[in-house]
Amino acid sequence: MYEFAFLDETLDINTTQSYHLSIQVSLNGFSFSILDTVRNKYVALKNYPLDKQKGIPEDQLKDIFKKDEFLSRKYKSSSYFFVTDKSTLVPSPLFNKEKIKEYLMFNQPLEEHDKIFYNVIKNAGTYTVYSIPVNICEILDKQFPEIISYHQSVPFIEQILLKNQPGGFDHSAFVHITPGIFDIAVSRSKKLILYNQFRYRNENDFIYFVLYIFEQLKLNPEKTLLILSGEITKTSKYYESVKKYIKSIRFEKRDSQFTYSYTFNQIPEHTFIPLLNLYNCG
Repeated sequence: MYEFAFLDETLDINTTQSYHLSIQVSLNGFSFSILDTVRNKYVALKNYPLDKQKGIPEDQLKDIFKKDEFLSRKYKSSSYFFVTDKSTLVPSPLFNKEKIKEYLMFNQPLEEHDKIFYNVIKNAGTYTVYSIPVNICEILDKQFPEIISYHQSVPFIEQILLKNQPGGFDHSAFVHITPGIFDIAVSRSKKLILYNQFRYRNENDFIYFVLYIFEQLKLNPEKTLLILSGEITKTSKYYESVKKYIKSIRFEKRDSQFTYSYTFNQIPEHTFIPLLNLYNCG
């Protein structure tokens, strides 16, 4: 994703204490959105590409925080997520916060400098346990002492489970694509059937894992609606690969409870769905 800054003309840098700041961090990019909580309107969306080859982007993030004037302001509230597949879901009845490291290590290797967090996914009756590199946490905590951390599964799943099941379909499958990692969830009648994440290198990996989920859950491609979001378009190889096997495909839409600056129309509506839904998780 290229660098951009979509700023509404009503955005006022001197009134950020009435705004909410949402941040998305990955090895490939740093993005943030600003919500005017008085008008329930998104007034800013900015994206900075990061060089993944340099590893954990500590120095790159520090440079962004130095040069972007909106990141030196105080906000009414703030939240962020770091895109990672180091996570696991734990059903609420089984969850014990004293065992979060044990839960995560059962499925994921932990690095020495990983910090472990957990969030409740209220609509799913489950917790997500995940890790973030500690230097990323420290940069964000220093800049915004009250900032709340989330895993990307939280805004992704919470929004899915608010949706009514479209008529004529047995299930809905949701896929959110970021470079190198995609999230997939399956729901039926506002109930979460499955959530998982996969690393991929190309469209062959991508379609393999999507079809693997369909096979494991015995989903009928004729009776399952696939809803896509993230970095994918109708002209991409990833879209073409799923279109061969799945009949009904749609792109996700932004949450209608908010309004959005017309400047956001410069990118596809489905591009930053979890980031723009993060405010609802608070």
